[in-house]
Amino acid sequence: MPHLTSMITRACELCGKQRRMPKTRQRRLCIDCSNTTRPRRTGKANNRFRHGLPVNSKLYKTWAAIKQRCLNAKNDAFADYGGRGITICKRWADDFAAFVADVGQPPSPRLTLDRVNNDGNYEPGNVRWATYKEQANNRRKPARPPHRHYWGWEQHQEAWG
Repeated sequence: MPHLTSMITRACELCGKQRRMPKTRQRRLCIDCSNTTRPRRTGKANNRFRHGLPVNSKLYKTWAAIKQRCLNAKNDAFADYGGRGITICKRWADDFAAFVADVGQPPSPRLTLDRVNNDGNYEPGNVRWATYKEQANNRRKPARPPHRHYWGWEQHQEAWG
């Protein structure tokens, strides 16, 4: 059975309205006033917006993914980004608002953020909104394998000419 505290009717210190509140309450504020004067919690439930954009927006997810690929060595894609020396500019890494100001909202939901110079960093002047086809054409060449398999036999590249 939950613990029941005795309730009394008191005047709220802020609004002056008569409200029922627990006798043991330190600050004599009604529920409405205590919700507005309480410092905001920083828990997950109250952190749904960053600079006016929801954290589940495409732009916020793009920014968070870039930071993870470039800065987090435990990320699966780190070897292809941060491991190759590709970084995100300090201004963007520290401030989502600066990222939004420089990159802007995607003009179309079908566009994704692409680096113009594939070996360059995520920084102003080196990113653009591109289609999947444009991104597919803007990629680094894969490393050529040292040998090819032909019917189960391994042969070195020299044999293939």
